[in-house]
Amino acid sequence: MESYALMIEEMREKAAAIWKRMQQKAPLVHCITNIVTVNDCANILLAAGARPTMAHHEAEVQEVTGGCEALVCNLGATENYHAMELAAAESIKEKHPVIIDPVGAGGSSFRREQIEKLLSYGNIAAIRGNASEMRAVFENCRTVTGVDVGVEDLIHPEKLIEAARRFSKEHDCVSIISGEKDIITDGDMVLSAANGDQLMSKITGTGCMSSVLLGAAFAVCEKGEYVQAAAAVTSAMGICGEFAAEKCREKQAGIMSFHLYLIDEMSKFSENILQKHSKIDVFI
Repeated sequence: MESYALMIEEMREKAAAIWKRMQQKAPLVHCITNIVTVNDCANILLAAGARPTMAHHEAEVQEVTGGCEALVCNLGATENYHAMELAAAESIKEKHPVIIDPVGAGGSSFRREQIEKLLSYGNIAAIRGNASEMRAVFENCRTVTGVDVGVEDLIHPEKLIEAARRFSKEHDCVSIISGEKDIITDGDMVLSAANGDQLMSKITGTGCMSSVLLGAAFAVCEKGEYVQAAAAVTSAMGICGEFAAEKCREKQAGIMSFHLYLIDEMSKFSENILQKHSKIDVFI
């Protein structure tokens, strides 16, 4: 029991150290993301201490992404799929981490086909989505229409975790399944991060924001640290969600206030807060 507690503490320390490194280095993250959340993604990166750029046109994405340190491809930006391919190829050539956010993959074969194209380049660092989106990717199947989680995908989480492990091994990447407990795996290690608040599901964009933060954290890490970097990001978003929700309850504020408080809390976030409040757990 003592060794297990030490392992958890070590994992939290590593996550906190990565967050501090990200704030110190302020990596430039190229985000090809959907129009619904592009402003939120830019602002959450700035609040966290990183730097965003949102170049979407295929005439410039290779040049822009070559000067960045990570790329995030959000599948909600359906009009920019060719730009994603060009940017991903350039990022992989430059050995920059590429993050895929499979927004809406559960209801669109068009989006799943594009994910397969991006994965075919190899060297994709991570893929992050909710349970229904991730099962759609793992099984190449329809799960739900839209971006919400289907009830069926919450019934057997152990099957989804095993599918994530297989997928991560096959593609040599980290899989992150968001939910009440975020699940993170590289195919061998499995972590959970249990921070968060139900209000996070009442505004659009928290998943997209998490994905661009993954780009920032991965940009300052070696590949062997990607699991801990993912845990740092999911915990940080969850903790900020908890703090923002608490402030809403204190002030009897509503959803739009929560949206602003979330980014506000991220602007005040630090590695010390992460280490103190994170609910990272380890499964072998």
